[in-house]
Amino acid sequence: LPRKQRYTSRKMYERIQATGYTGAESTVRYYVGQLRKQIVKKAVYLPLVYDPGVDMQMDWGAAQVKMGRQLTTVSLFILRWCYSRRLFVTAYPSARQECFMEGHVRAFHYFGGLPQRIIYDNLKPAVKHILKGRSRKEQDNFLAFRTHYVIDSRYCNPHAGHEKGGVESDVGYVQRNFLAGVPTFTDYPALNRYLVEECDR
Repeated sequence: LPRKQRYTSRKMYERIQATGYTGAESTVRYYVGQLRKQIVKKAVYLPLVYDPGVDMQMDWGAAQVKMGRQLTTVSLFILRWCYSRRLFVTAYPSARQECFMEGHVRAFHYFGGLPQRIIYDNLKPAVKHILKGRSRKEQDNFLAFRTHYVIDSRYCNPHAGHEKGGVESDVGYVQRNFLAGVPTFTDYPALNRYLVEECDR
């Protein structure tokens, strides 16, 4: 039957009561509930398994710090290995394309190597247009950057950040553990030296 026209437990009770059933409605409801549990398909999830040295996930976060006496919101560039879960964090005044690409270069130097593929949201420094499925028209500068480093990119479906949940959770981890209590720094180089020390720890 169409989903909105299927029998409810109450309607089933009324139908079988008309044929002589003398039991309680709650008994029918319980029995129908047990049958539905057997019939309803459970959600299926694929475990995410990554090979060493292949995939990274990237995301931006934000945090407040004091630069001197000024309360400043900084953009946190976070890049994470999917297999080992090692992460790199660096801070910028914005999430513009030049910061985006420089963050990659700093991370590659920090890790001493490159991945084969990086998983992204559909962020503007990388994506010009979202096409059908997972296809994207990338920004020209970013495409040249990727080509130079021979790195493949993979983009999450729109509004599906959970597809790169590892780095999503790292954003909160960095905010809660590296920058709790709104710490004070003299400038961005001092903040970034501190973030690298925290990554090392």
